[in-house]
Amino acid sequence: MSAGSGVMHSGSNLSATEPAHLLQTWITPDQQGGDPAYADMDTNALKQRNALTWFASGNGRDGSVKMRQNAEIYFGQISADRSITHDITSSLPHAWIQMIKGSLKRGNSTLHAGDRASLDDAAINNTGLHLLAESDSEFLLFLLA
Repeated sequence: MSAGSGVMHSGSNLSATEPAHLLQTWITPDQQGGDPAYADMDTNALKQRNALTWFASGNGRDGSVKMRQNAEIYFGQISADRSITHDITSSLPHAWIQMIKGSLKRGNSTLHAGDRASLDDAAINNTGLHLLAESDSEFLLFLLA
């Protein structure tokens, strides 16, 4: 959702028996104002084990949700004891991880459900971002300008 010139927004759990698990992240747009915008997608399609799935970008290319910022957002799912490596481009040199569930090891640090981390150049190096799952894990990876 992009508020643009302004929207009213609220969220609620429609289930009387199942708990809600909500992860809300705000990204400042590259310009103020504009028309409000909203996009919806089936996140089950994102669940590719041991992979990063790109789902949002600044230009909406390749079917990704378009947002008003020079950024990319990936959904990651890694099985326990498996790893993935992702190249970080120089046009989007800053990385941020938001853990949804499980635990991931990056370098000497371990991230658990609910943790978030900004990754600096030392964590990424020239070999890309390397993540090892200590348990079945799901997370969001943000690449930012």
